Amino acid sequence: MRYSVTALLGEEPVTAREVRERLHLLPGNSDEETYTILPLITAAREYCESRAGYAFIRQRITAWPSAEELAAGEFYLPRPPVTEIEGVAVCGASGGQAALPGWQLIADDGPLVLDTSGLSGARAVDPVAVTYTAGAESCPEMAKQAMLLLIGHWYMHREAVVTGSAPAEVALTVDALLRQYRRWW
Repeated sequence: MRYSVTALLGEEPVTAREVRERLHLLPGNSDEETYTILPLITAAREYCESRAGYAFIRQRITAWPSAEELAAGEFYLPRPPVTEIEGVAVCGASGGQAALPGWQLIADDGPLVLDTSGLSGARAVDPVAVTYTAGAESCPEMAKQAMLLLIGHWYMHREAVVTGSAPAEVALTVDALLRQYRRWW
């Protein structure tokens, strides 16, 4: 399934202040270091969300199920937990969209069940678009720790690391922290 995050509806779960404290940075060069830290915070959250397949902050997502998923009549939406389905639309061959009735979400992390009988006249590629809001009420502490590990590593090693085992150890630790949020359908 192809999907796109169209809007972030929550704040980053880790603040620049938390990162500065974690890295033991002195208050003197705060502006310069903050400009370095802020993109790392976003990148670490995005990395963790991709690795876990889980939305750690609220976000609006549009997903386009594959032909196989549509044929099955049910599929799982990426990046749970799903908090609200804003709409399910049939994308017409002429470019317009129409609401697709007859869908049901089975719990926040369950499958979306669709009645696909209304797909006549839909375009061949990405015939259905599902727009929804997903994300945790609050970011779990273990996910925050994974983000802080990544941010610290990326801050200290701004260039590629060629020797040593630090990158492998960081990756293994981050994966271990995020594994419990992964959905195993």
